[in-house]
Amino acid sequence: TKRPGLRPPQVGALHAIAAHWSVSQAPALVVMPTGTGKTEVMLATLVMRRPQRLLVVIPSDLLREQTFEKFTKLGVLRAAGVLPNEIVLPVVGAVHGILDAAAIKRLEDCNVVVATMAAVTGMGIMQLRKFTALFDLVFFDEAHHLPAASWERLNELLTQHCVLQFTATPFRLDGRRIPGRIIYNFPLRLAQEQKYFQEIDFVEVIEVDEFSADQKIAEAAVARLRADRAAGLDHLLLARADTKARAEALLAKIYSAQYADLNPVLIHSETLQRREALDAIRARKHFIVVCVDMFGEGYDLPQLKIAALHDVHKSLAVTLQFTGRFTRTAPGLGKATIVANIADPRV
Repeated sequence: TKRPGLRPPQVGALHAIAAHWSVSQAPALVVMPTGTGKTEVMLATLVMRRPQRLLVVIPSDLLREQTFEKFTKLGVLRAAGVLPNEIVLPVVGAVHGILDAAAIKRLEDCNVVVATMAAVTGMGIMQLRKFTALFDLVFFDEAHHLPAASWERLNELLTQHCVLQFTATPFRLDGRRIPGRIIYNFPLRLAQEQKYFQEIDFVEVIEVDEFSADQKIAEAAVARLRADRAAGLDHLLLARADTKARAEALLAKIYSAQYADLNPVLIHSETLQRREALDAIRARKHFIVVCVDMFGEGYDLPQLKIAALHDVHKSLAVTLQFTGRFTRTAPGLGKATIVANIADPRV
């Protein structure tokens, strides 16, 4: 009989963190595959550690908004029976842009602060020292970015802090090592055995003409979307392009022109009222999303189950991580579908 609670990889990660902190305050790395619930591990660690103030550093604006919301409500911890419903929720702040001294001072009223690396490293060194001095606990999400120069600049100021790093991908293509000792690594094999991922159907398109290929990819992906939804599955379609101009062309010439009843929407880094657009997607006002890389690492929307790959990523590692977005399990969802043109040598 199933009962509420944390998943085995989450329980294991929490015990590993507690064990590590019992003997060391050195930076540590937690490796959990996409979809196994590492954000809830962060939330539970906050409750377990009860720091004076926590800084959560994430790589993108979109992930900042999602992480802010989860910390504000403590995610699913209360619904899972891990915490009582009457628990006092943390005061959470988010960093938007470069902070001045007054803004840094206001963050003293927060229990948790969520910030992108770009916003943090845009500060001058004196402001950055004042900012980091507010915190005694720091989480890095998507920690495989850490060896980059901007991440190193911040990490060097945290030698007196308790630092945890979380990632699903502990290896970098450039061969550089992620700082910190791996204290927990939940294997992908076990994640598959414990059914945290759905199966993937790969639908082939074979077409040498680029526009015809785009037409056929869209046709196959939309056909699967309609079939899945007719079967009662709460699925959404994501069409990926390499550039904003290409995404705009796909929306105008194919998705909006031919599938207007599914109300396609375009989202990229310069989209105005992006939060409203994302809320509309979650409310099922749009069933097709055309994007560049807005739904990459870390973003949690399990209903994205059909990927129309008009352009693939340049690296296999990023392509695999992107594919992992579509394999997440949730009630009312079936298996994932990836549609791509195998006449394209990059595919």
